[in-house]
Amino acid sequence: MCDGPLGIAAALGFCPGCLLRHGQDAAETIAGPARFDTLPVTADEMTLLFPELEVIRLLGRGGMGVVYLARQVALDRMVAVKVLPTESSDDPQFSERFRREAAVLARLKHPNIVTLYDFGERGEFLYFLMEFVDGVDLSQRMAAGSITTDEALSIVPQICDALEFSHRQGIVHRDIKPANILIDRSSGQVKIADFGLAKFTGPADPSSLETRLTMTNMALGTPRYMAPEQMDNAPTLDHRVDLYALGVVLYEMLTGEAPAGSFEPPSAKRAKLDERMDDVILKAMEPTPERRYGQASEIKTEFTAAMQARNLLTLSRRHRAFLLRVAPASLIAIALSVGAVLWINREKPVSGNAPRAAGAPSITREAGTVLAFPLFASQEAQVPEILRDEKVIQLATAESFGIALLADGTVRGWGANDYQQATVPDGLQNCVAIAVGNGAKAAHCLALTTDGKVIAWGDDSYRQASVPEDLRDVVQIAAGQFHSVALCADGSVRAWGYDVDGVSTVPPDLGKVKAVTAGEYFTACLSEDGQVIAWGAERAAACAPPSILLAETCTTIAAGASHLAAATSAGEVFIWGECRRQRLPISAERAYALFAGANVTAFVDPDGNLQVIDTNGNFETVGDQRALSMGVSGRTLFAVVGGSETSRR
Repeated sequence: MCDGPLGIAAALGFCPGCLLRHGQDAAETIAGPARFDTLPVTADEMTLLFPELEVIRLLGRGGMGVVYLARQVALDRMVAVKVLPTESSDDPQFSERFRREAAVLARLKHPNIVTLYDFGERGEFLYFLMEFVDGVDLSQRMAAGSITTDEALSIVPQICDALEFSHRQGIVHRDIKPANILIDRSSGQVKIADFGLAKFTGPADPSSLETRLTMTNMALGTPRYMAPEQMDNAPTLDHRVDLYALGVVLYEMLTGEAPAGSFEPPSAKRAKLDERMDDVILKAMEPTPERRYGQASEIKTEFTAAMQARNLLTLSRRHRAFLLRVAPASLIAIALSVGAVLWINREKPVSGNAPRAAGAPSITREAGTVLAFPLFASQEAQVPEILRDEKVIQLATAESFGIALLADGTVRGWGANDYQQATVPDGLQNCVAIAVGNGAKAAHCLALTTDGKVIAWGDDSYRQASVPEDLRDVVQIAAGQFHSVALCADGSVRAWGYDVDGVSTVPPDLGKVKAVTAGEYFTACLSEDGQVIAWGAERAAACAPPSILLAETCTTIAAGASHLAAATSAGEVFIWGECRRQRLPISAERAYALFAGANVTAFVDPDGNLQVIDTNGNFETVGDQRALSMGVSGRTLFAVVGGSETSRR
């Protein structure tokens, strides 16, 4: 894509700068090259040009300029700054083209279109000050795997809304393609970018403007997505070229490949697609403009209807299949439940949020009351209202939300719900374990049922909530920020979701495992012989256990966002990793329960005291209750306490 360095958060191996290109895809988009020899290349040069900005880093370079990430100090907001030369050797009216794009963006105030904050000229350079979209483009998302129907139902209507608005403003984009469709990682909001090739068609803009600014005999756009009349450089082009391109995008999004030549209908490429979807896409891609849809809103309506019809059919089929297998499945569930009870009543190892060995799905079945403890001088700590007066078996929490496994096998959620992560799927029951994503931006949940199946919901930006269809006989679950992990009864490990730096790539020589856990950008496991093995991001120092542990037998492991904790058979706790640029190892004696939150580690000492260690190595005793399960959210530690009538705080 670009030549810029890739950070750990650069999804799927692409840098965020590639998300902000405006006509810079020189390999595909037909446009004149820019002049780079005088472009600023360092943050210091950019600071001289833009003293009102705090320039952070180069995001990328492309066919028409460079893009920097910066903070607009006066407004305290992150922005993308695109800088271009004032002229191009192949296009003497380059500067006028720039002003046209700025005029286009200035008119397009819509939640699904990248916002232009400012534009102008500084010295020898032209610049855009734009909204920074922290996420991936649709081409990168498609490279991660098939788009689910739910994702398509979220993405496509937003694209249609943006195009409908643009067309009503008399503006045709002319370069709709997956790379110009951005998806915000935190909100899932879709935004269209790159109006550098846009055309005015409204009455307020004289037709001569297009003639002046279009290069002679040059068709503008990306060939794969261009309508026939656009390829032919027809003298009159209207908004239907965007609708044709959208049809190509839909085909590619749903089938995984772009249509070319004599292509098969989408339903022939993806068996689960309803044939009504063929009609929608093929009509959008009609070679003759008059036979296409007239408005983007029509595509939105018919696409949504076709996808929802397919979902209803799938649900009907699932219902019939459920009726055929409900009786035998119930017997299997009962047998597994009995096995879990027998397994639990064996000699118990150091307990915590990881089982000692593979077997039937299990956690301790002892239920308790949830208490809330303020951490390190925090003033408030309250139990979520939804958990008061409930008997809870296990807690799983993230920075701003959490879920709880109740004594009856159901799950409750609370807190932030941007990705529906706190909304537990209807009918979820018979659960024996839960997990939530571990990391500042984590927003997905996992639940393990008595029949060894994993149910997932919440953020699925990187397929972290798309459980592999062939996953069976799971006995333990864990989740990182954008990936998920499962331990199977045969001791094998499965992982899915985000895989930059190999966080979801299980080592082929791993062997049998008896416990798994996951941090923000790493995965760790406990081997059969009690050794800690970790893999993932190189910057996660948690992937390098202290050498002293090589001579120890560990019984439990737990992961925070960027650190690991392990309890040995002698009862010692070792903590290591990278938190706030600190490497710990710390040891504490004789712990029998272990938990790691985003920035803390907690354990119960032999006297039953609940001890917490923060990322700076500070100890605090937060209670004298025996904790069955723990979770940290913000500055509050939640603990499931059994065998005590201590009142809630």
